Amino acid sequence: MNRLEQLSNEFRENKRMMEELKDLNDKLKLEIIDLMNGQEKIIQGSLKITYITVNSNSFDSTKFKKEHEHLYNQYLKQKQYKRFEIK
Repeated sequence: MNRLEQLSNEFRENKRMMEELKDLNDKLKLEIIDLMNGQEKIIQGSLKITYITVNSNSFDSTKFKKEHEHLYNQYLKQKQYKRFEIK
């Protein structure tokens, strides 16, 4: 196995482990939220846990494009980036 294959395999394995850890943390989060019994904030010693509703506004670009296509096209910006993948 050459160096490129070795590094690629290591990269894929690390990515798999990160996804597994994310799944574990998601389960822990759900259990913590359940233990909070609907409370928005819990403080125990140096531990502070909050689970609050956050309101935010977003721009509906799909609707804007449908209703004002000419204006939408005037403000489009093309972006270029590089994507890294290993399959």
